[in-house]
Amino acid sequence: MNKLVDMQNNFTGVSGPFAAYGSFGVVDGNANAMRKIVETEAGFLFNSCNVTVSCEYTEHENGLVVRKDSLTNHTDTPIVLHKYVSRFFMPFCEAEIYTQYNAWQNESSGEWQKLITSVSAQSTNVRLCEGASPMLAVRNVQNDKTTVFHLLPNSAWKMSARRTPILGKNDNIVIELGLNNDNPLSLTIAPKETIYFPEIIYFDCQRLKDFDAYKLHLFYNKHYPRKNLPIIYNTWFLNFWELDYEQVLEQIRYAKEIGVEYFVCDCGWYSDDHDFFKRVGDWTESANFGFKGKLKQVSDTVRANGMKFGLWFELERAYEGVPAVKDHPEYYFTSEDGEYFLDFSNEDARNYILKVVSELIKKYNIEFIKFDFNKTIAYDPTLQGFYRYHQGYGKFISDLKKAFPDIYLSNCASGGQRLNLETQKLYDSSWFSDNQGQTKGLSIIKNDCLRLPPSHLEHWAAWTFTAPIPHIDHANYHRILLACNNATWDNVRSVTENYTFAFLRGGPVGITCNLALLPESFIASLKKFIASYKTEREFFKNACMYILTDADDLLAIQYSDEKHEKNVLQIFTKNIYQTQYTAYPILDRSKTYTVDGNSPMPADRLLDQGIQLETLKDYDCITVQLDALQS
Repeated sequence: MNKLVDMQNNFTGVSGPFAAYGSFGVVDGNANAMRKIVETEAGFLFNSCNVTVSCEYTEHENGLVVRKDSLTNHTDTPIVLHKYVSRFFMPFCEAEIYTQYNAWQNESSGEWQKLITSVSAQSTNVRLCEGASPMLAVRNVQNDKTTVFHLLPNSAWKMSARRTPILGKNDNIVIELGLNNDNPLSLTIAPKETIYFPEIIYFDCQRLKDFDAYKLHLFYNKHYPRKNLPIIYNTWFLNFWELDYEQVLEQIRYAKEIGVEYFVCDCGWYSDDHDFFKRVGDWTESANFGFKGKLKQVSDTVRANGMKFGLWFELERAYEGVPAVKDHPEYYFTSEDGEYFLDFSNEDARNYILKVVSELIKKYNIEFIKFDFNKTIAYDPTLQGFYRYHQGYGKFISDLKKAFPDIYLSNCASGGQRLNLETQKLYDSSWFSDNQGQTKGLSIIKNDCLRLPPSHLEHWAAWTFTAPIPHIDHANYHRILLACNNATWDNVRSVTENYTFAFLRGGPVGITCNLALLPESFIASLKKFIASYKTEREFFKNACMYILTDADDLLAIQYSDEKHEKNVLQIFTKNIYQTQYTAYPILDRSKTYTVDGNSPMPADRLLDQGIQLETLKDYDCITVQLDALQS
């Protein structure tokens, strides 16, 4: 790593092409109170009689660096932090900044912007990814040298790059990441307490198509390994919150037949009110709606059919009329529009909800939980930037896992509104978007994988079929496979089986629809696909993903293990106006590969000449597997 001198503070920060240091703003009203600077091989310390600020760098494989900042209060009285950011400097150049917008059904939408004055991405919301993804890349347009920054938010956050004059024409680019200080911040730090700022992961990249995201994938696969990638059925697209006992029993039978491992009942199982939004927070089984008191029978039937039972919760908010809010108003805080949110920074509130969930887990033999979060609050009323909230929420998840170590936890917040690297340390996988369209979903997953490992993302499919209609090529009638194309059944589009099954590979497989309406031939194909996927999911659990082509009507991606011994190429089309495509895979030049099990070919030839693919069709997928010969 290069060492560059910070001209203002006269010490050396280790950070690739950047000079790096902390900006400590205001602590207890004293600007930049830290005086003594101690440089170490792994970072640096700022010391005063009151506080110590530590910044540690750790370099990992592939040039990936992790920066961790912390602040310790050495006094016997509380102090208040008003501002803190982690800074990086680089000499000015013509630059572009990449950020991602994050919104419901349109997660991880990224664009480049020219750096004229400043570019920023931020979230002040409790769900942490509402409005933006915590990722920022800086590209020198004069030579394409690019560095990617990933923030691991544990509070409201902000990332920014700005052009800053120094003397004359000698400008710098300043990158700042960390706590969001734009809103009033008064983070109280207790005596002798250490607080930890959002971690930062950064590295240089050569490939702008995917930002060398494989470096991040390999790092997370090693340091935060996943559980086995399960096969999941969820009732949501069956009939949304209108749960029917007999209909769900029918789905259980089909789910067993196709090889499902977790059967999950989504919202609609709780409280005696038809409006599930108005009864969130009342986690008692409904006697008059949903299963009408038969949830235990559903759970027992799931288990009797060889599957594990799962249930949906939305613990982080509550409606004002539910008993918990009436009995314990001190456990909740409210937003500006009157919504109630459980205060996870309150130990009593945290213990209360842990007790509620634990009792339900035991009562219904729950082995899978989908945690959802469908509302938000834009500003922390305590002015803590939600730091204490997320610290408490992490403690809640940790205690839940300690009590039930085998439980599988799925992350959802209106889809991907809290999908980030820090939150993913708590969960086994994520419902990546409420948009269950496979064409749009593929685009979202592709962009998600620029900042997350592919194995963290559940791949969901919701299908139905048309009535028999005539086919243009012959007189026989046939039925067309339709995939849901948004967050409801209001929009659908036709896809091929190749497309839909290829889409499901890469992460946990999720199915959510009325299985009883699918033709027997499709059920047989689905069963065959699931059986096959179970034999290869260990590969996908540890795979990284590359983007080979990202065009309007064609997306080519590649999954590979760390040593490129197994490589799976997927070429997805939309409305395609070409019949041929040449795929140029990413391989180890020292190896020899078979292509779909055929005659061995040296990597040099495959890399230089590519793989010629023909007979492209609309909304289809061609899959190619390259396996290295064992020496």
